[in-house]
Amino acid sequence: ILYITGIAEIDVSSQITFNYTVTVPNGNVNIVAYGTIIVTPQASIELIEGETTQNSCIGEPMDPVVFEIEGPAPNATVTGLPEGIEAVINGGILTISGTATGEIISGSTYNYLVESSSLSCENVSISGSLTLTDCSSCYPSVNAGIDNTICAGDSYLIENSTAANYDTIIWSTSGTGTFSDTAAVSPTYFATNADSDSGSVTLTLTATNSSCEDPQEVIDTMVLTISDCSSIEVTLVNNMQCTLFAYGATFGATIETNNIQEIQSAGLCFNTTGGPTVADITVSETKTGTGWWAESPPTFEMSLADLPLDTSLFIRPYVTTIANEVVYGDAIEVVANDPNLNHIFDFTETGDFNIVDFPVETTSEITFVNITTLNSLQWISDGPESRNIVAINFPVLTEMSNFNMRNEFSIRKIYAPVLASITEFQLENTSTVEVIFSNLLTVESSFYVKNNQSLESLDFPLLQTISCSNFYIDNNDLLSSINWNSLQTIEGENCNNYFSISYNDNLEEIKLNSLTSSSNIIYIYNNDSSNLIIEFNSLVNAYREFTIDNNDNLTSLQAPQLFSVGDYNFNVRTLFIWNNPQLSSVNFSSLLKVYSSIVVRFNGSLDTATAFPCEMYVFYNDGLDCSPGDIEVNNNGNDNYCFQDLSLREDPGLSTVPITEITAASATSGGVITSNSFVQMKSKGVCWSTNPNPTIADTFSENGNFNDDYISFIYNLSANTTYYVRAYVEDCNGFYYGDEILFNTN
Repeated sequence: ILYITGIAEIDVSSQITFNYTVTVPNGNVNIVAYGTIIVTPQASIELIEGETTQNSCIGEPMDPVVFEIEGPAPNATVTGLPEGIEAVINGGILTISGTATGEIISGSTYNYLVESSSLSCENVSISGSLTLTDCSSCYPSVNAGIDNTICAGDSYLIENSTAANYDTIIWSTSGTGTFSDTAAVSPTYFATNADSDSGSVTLTLTATNSSCEDPQEVIDTMVLTISDCSSIEVTLVNNMQCTLFAYGATFGATIETNNIQEIQSAGLCFNTTGGPTVADITVSETKTGTGWWAESPPTFEMSLADLPLDTSLFIRPYVTTIANEVVYGDAIEVVANDPNLNHIFDFTETGDFNIVDFPVETTSEITFVNITTLNSLQWISDGPESRNIVAINFPVLTEMSNFNMRNEFSIRKIYAPVLASITEFQLENTSTVEVIFSNLLTVESSFYVKNNQSLESLDFPLLQTISCSNFYIDNNDLLSSINWNSLQTIEGENCNNYFSISYNDNLEEIKLNSLTSSSNIIYIYNNDSSNLIIEFNSLVNAYREFTIDNNDNLTSLQAPQLFSVGDYNFNVRTLFIWNNPQLSSVNFSSLLKVYSSIVVRFNGSLDTATAFPCEMYVFYNDGLDCSPGDIEVNNNGNDNYCFQDLSLREDPGLSTVPITEITAASATSGGVITSNSFVQMKSKGVCWSTNPNPTIADTFSENGNFNDDYISFIYNLSANTTYYVRAYVEDCNGFYYGDEILFNTN
């Protein structure tokens, strides 16, 4: 008989299988038997904190008891606990804690058992007991109240002091002052001059209960600071931001003072009329000495509720001192219009801004309230930090050097209603829907609006001047209109930069009907909307190239005042109308001068015989010889043309504007050029005399050049006198005069 017995004494952390072999020799052939012993780790319970057997008061938390549970899968069950006491296992730690509740008889004992199991091994356990006693009749409670500050000469009614379960209470002081009643829970303390000189006193409240076998006594204290209130100095500095959400506003301030102990409360006040005070609606917090009151410097933030929408709110932070004086911060004006949107008002006055400075977590609209000038706004996002900002507003911004927004897919609106000038503007690869610069007058350096798939509006109704700069509006899928009818000039000397509008597939109108001159290359191409019209109804001079190219659905091109394209310094292609298959309505009725070359090709619906005036001439220089330039006209609906005949040139026709605003010493007139050659007027004005047929040998005005209408002021006149007036113009061949008008001064 072979016995295998014993106790496995190895310490294992997981189940282990031992395979054994029993061999019996039997001549040349052994006899073999096999077996298996499986060793499983034993669970264990170890007390690491607290007492398993303890006494506790009914209604008060027991002292926690903490066990460490070990084993292959730490587990435990606890039985026998009273209601309100819980056992919680977290990982391998079991904690028994809580406050016993329910109907409990004083002196009751609850025996509990903590047990853990481990697979096939025997369970392990630890027992304990909890005895509960009614302690309410034996233990007094006492609270002397919070620390506080009073002004020298004032008494102090002790606030927030409490006492319970006592036979007697008594107040005492570390100073020399007196109490109105030392046995009252909340007496009044009268400080003495000695208390004031010491700066503070400690007030002590002692409560005693003698009803138990062992009398109980508890003590609590508070510190009363006594200050010279005539020396309180405090200034409030508004928070940089105010946030409006739903129907509430969050705002605050920093308290700058060396006397924070003398500040009694802080808060916000608001109204809808301006100049809010504490007599209006307020929210406030009394000094606690903890939290933000204890910070250096103390900075508070509070929230007003139940605010109206679409209404100007005037909000102001304030503090009150212990002398009941109120100190205010600056009043701010804010307004919210969407209760689902955070409206963040930032009050920074100057600075450069970067998107990483505004990592908002909820959908928000940011308004920069005080910024009037801005050097740089860099909103270049490669990550999620700005994904919740839907609009940025600059309500008082008048001047900006650099605006650069790229790769930004949350902002829907850019709003700067009083911005007058901008140096560089770049909006590229964004989800912006609106750009509203409703007071923008000038763009000075560069302008790029490219690859914005949601852009619907570029609202620049007052834009007047674009300096010689690259100007691109390209590949904006939803942009439907460029309607800038205040733009007057694109200016610069010898400017070879582009004014380019291209690849805007939804663009239906380009209207620049106040533009009179352009120094840039005007380049409009590959805009494939269903029905595109282009209007330059006031354009007189395009000093560089004018190209309309590959606009598949362009139907109308209007430039009825265009007088000249290019100049004698520009020797590349000048007027280029190419591959616009639907273009049928063209008005170049005033075009007389084209430098270098004209190319009109592959416009299948265009009748060139009616598109250009016969008086037009294409030449290289500005001399009287009018050297001919290059002409390519082919593959259009009709390739016949009549221009390039110098004999068709007309002398300018001129009419004098009727006399108005007559006084004893002055009047107003002017001139209208009624027919033009390709020659640009060198000068123009009116001349006047007391004799008929005045000329520039008499008195005359100077009203610049070009061939547009003009207003002239007639001056240095004598009273009650008859004068004769004629408009005049000068071209390279000499002077021409309009009709004569006579009038009498007053």
